[in-house]
Amino acid sequence: MTSTAQLTRRHVEDYKSWLAKRPGQNKARLTTATLAHRLGTLRMFFVRIDEWGWAEAPARVPMFPGELPRQDDPLPKALDDAAAAKLLRAAQADKRFLVRVTVEVLMRTGLRVSEFTGLRSNAVVHIGAGPWLHVSPGKLREDRYLPLHPQLVELIDHYRIAHVPAEHPLLLPRENGRALDRHTVTRFINKAGAEPGSPNPPPPAPAHPGHPGDQPRHVARGHRRDARPPQHGHDPALR
Repeated sequence: MTSTAQLTRRHVEDYKSWLAKRPGQNKARLTTATLAHRLGTLRMFFVRIDEWGWAEAPARVPMFPGELPRQDDPLPKALDDAAAAKLLRAAQADKRFLVRVTVEVLMRTGLRVSEFTGLRSNAVVHIGAGPWLHVSPGKLREDRYLPLHPQLVELIDHYRIAHVPAEHPLLLPRENGRALDRHTVTRFINKAGAEPGSPNPPPPAPAHPGHPGDQPRHVARGHRRDARPPQHGHDPALR
């Protein structure tokens, strides 16, 4: 060949066979991700020069989207009961009270980290006889209400009294007034229990059997069902 215009499907097939036999950096062969990246980049090169009308573009794009090797995307990981209990005990013993609040709210509500860090100062509301957490529209483009265990309400109130100014727009910012971000929350979770200290007040509240917010929601995201507040037409709070 002397021009890319001479490229045919046969050349692509030969290149794919040659590439699959190439050694990887630390393995005998290139990984599936590397193969998909290199073939995908090559295909987009052909697509772009065809769209731009280059004189040396092949008569047709010699690669198809479906021929890229399929990668094994990892499934979402969920904590089992033993691991969730261990994480919860470690967070309760952490010397930073915000670590305990963060871990307990995430485990007992199933919030995404972005939803947790964006909770507004008025997110805790009382509807009917119990507390609920109002989650603003996020990834699903809709707001929703989650039942809150009374112990969570007590933890949030205790933290806000000690560390959050009354005029702050967020429910749970950091102690220095800055907003939480996903990197900080990830560090909290990874660090929980690494440097255990004395248990943080207040002491755990007694269990509330049957309360919808009583069980930690450490389940796969695809199997979660968000609870909805009771629909009482005469309730002024709902109106």
